Amino acid sequence: MGLFSSKPPQAQAVQRAGIDLKCDHCAHDLFFQGEAQLHSQVATLFGLEGWEPNATYYACERCGRLHWFRSPESA
Repeated sequence: MGLFSSKPPQAQAVQRAGIDLKCDHCAHDLFFQGEAQLHSQVATLFGLEGWEPNATYYACERCGRLHWFRSPESA
């Protein structure tokens, strides 16, 4: 999907570790997915942010609550 794409992302049902994800706040079951890099103060101080792990987040379509998951290999 490009920067100027006219089609907005679609919320989807999500499964993590074989369990259907439901929002902790409103119990909705459709989410938008995104990726973010996790930063620590020490890594930022020394300019090493590129070595920090990534996390996947799911934003509830209904209320916007974020549910964060790290990759099992980065734990």
